[in-house]
Amino acid sequence: MSIRWSDILEQTLTFSPGSKADLRAFFAPGRVNLIGEHTDYNGGYVLLAALSIGTWVLVRPRNDRRFRFASTFSDLIVDVDRAQISYDPAYEYANYPLGVIDILQREGVEIEGADFFFHGNLPIGAGLSSSASVEVATAAAVDALAGAGLSKEKMALLSQRAENEFVGVNCGVMDQFAVAMGKADAALSLNCQTLAYQLVAMHASGYQLVIANTNVPRKLAGSKYNERRAECEAALSILRKEWPQLTALADISPAQWPQAVALLEQAKSAEHDIDVLVRRARHVIFESDRARRAADLLRNGDLQAFGESMNESHRSLRDDYEVTAKR
Repeated sequence: MSIRWSDILEQTLTFSPGSKADLRAFFAPGRVNLIGEHTDYNGGYVLLAALSIGTWVLVRPRNDRRFRFASTFSDLIVDVDRAQISYDPAYEYANYPLGVIDILQREGVEIEGADFFFHGNLPIGAGLSSSASVEVATAAAVDALAGAGLSKEKMALLSQRAENEFVGVNCGVMDQFAVAMGKADAALSLNCQTLAYQLVAMHASGYQLVIANTNVPRKLAGSKYNERRAECEAALSILRKEWPQLTALADISPAQWPQAVALLEQAKSAEHDIDVLVRRARHVIFESDRARRAADLLRNGDLQAFGESMNESHRSLRDDYEVTAKR
């Protein structure tokens, strides 16, 4: 659906009356993860692409120490005093920009107050990082108004902290990083442990990537996300007893997997089923390797092998990580 900016502007001015000249607009895209699922918080590789759709926010500065939020995707208007920022389930979408403002204030990036009007064309809960898009757009707006000059990498990291510490979702950095750093006509290969990244030109002549909305809603805060993360941390804790140098589960190579699975199967856990930990670790180790190798496949235009890797990724997510929907 095309955007009618006259309607967006009218709604913004209804919410935040005043001169149009005082409004500033910011945009952050959504992202799609081509391959490398649930490897980010395990220190592995991901291969991502920014989208042309995303989140716009129109911002009007205030001088009364209040932050107000409205949007085209909710009827809720939230009004919070700068000194009383805290997470509240009743704030719904506004918790994401509030979290960013809170984290930025802790880092010394402050503004007196502002009205934020959000408009987005990303489907909510569809796995295209609508929340990260809101967060990065907010970070860019506050950074510009404060004149802080934050790098895009820093904005991504602070936005991740907002989701971890304020919203309470222990997500990795890949969503915010892809939203902040993605470029047109390129994928982004990211080592989530070191944050080393490279842009990979999309040599896909004659092919199209189709992103389909299944309309099966996905919400990290209400999903098995934190449970899966805890399972990976439990597997890592067991393996560190033999390999204390490990900093992340994805540090283990596929060649080391036979030894790793033997160590896991010999262990005992009062909280976790060892067979489950084996499957979770297997997914992470081989998925990170697939994502690392997939960048070269895409760069070389080997779309058949790239597609086969995506199929392997899906099977692993379905069978070992158990996060795919049944319909």
